[in-house]
Amino acid sequence: MTKNKTTLIAIRMDADQLSELDSMLNRGETRSAGIRRILYNAWADMREAQECEAGYPSIDDRRNCL
Repeated sequence: MTKNKTTLIAIRMDADQLSELDSMLNRGETRSAGIRRILYNAWADMREAQECEAGYPSIDDRRNCL
C-alpha cells in the first residue's frame, strides 16, 4: 500500500510580483499551475546546464546520433 505524500508551499507576493506572475501565465492557466510550470522549466534548464557542464551530449546531439 502506498501513501500519497504532499508538500505544501506557501508563497507571499506583493502586488508587483503578482502582476508579473499574471503576465507570465498562459491563457486559461491558474496561478498555481503557472508557478509549477515556471519552476519545472527553471529546473529543466538547470539540469540541462549541469549535463552540458558534465560533458553529456545535449538532447539534440542524441537525436542526431540515432
